[in-house]
Amino acid sequence: MIVIINNKIIMQLGNFIKRLKERKFRNFLINPRFQFKFVAYQCLIAFLIIFTVYFSNFYFFNKFRKTAMQMGMPPGHVFYKFLSLQKMAMDGILIYTFLGAFLIIFIMGIFTSHKLAGPMFNLRRYLLNLENNVDLRPLSFRSTDYFREIADACNIGLRGLKRRLEADLSSSSLPPPLPSGDAKIKQKGAS
Repeated sequence: MIVIINNKIIMQLGNFIKRLKERKFRNFLINPRFQFKFVAYQCLIAFLIIFTVYFSNFYFFNKFRKTAMQMGMPPGHVFYKFLSLQKMAMDGILIYTFLGAFLIIFIMGIFTSHKLAGPMFNLRRYLLNLENNVDLRPLSFRSTDYFREIADACNIGLRGLKRRLEADLSSSSLPPPLPSGDAKIKQKGAS
């Protein structure tokens, strides 16, 4: 939440600062390539919006100046000084807004991309561990992550696969498979 008091921007960070201190930013870059690209797209959109606002501002101040000249105001008139001061003030506001927006977008982009990249990293690690029968617990994501439904779907699919495998093994006369991924190599060596 951003509160504007006496033209100074004060950010109420609360839980954000607490979480940042606890995590020390070490785990927020799970997939830096994806996360920085994600943040770069968001910053590009913000840049285009602010760029458009800046040039709209420039256009209208020049239009005011031309209108005043067409109305016959002399070049040294106080209106031009006022217009110049207003344009400088507006430029300053836009620059601070631009910098603030980029800072906020960068921080929030890292957090949001972390919630996207984290589950995919966890799923990848889980699937690689399945090959070696390591850690066959149900897949779970953090409560704040996105795509939690993928973990549920994966667990349902694995339970169904396990039931079918057990049914096939109970109806077959073959011995149960060895626990490691090297089962085929060990079976050939035993015969």
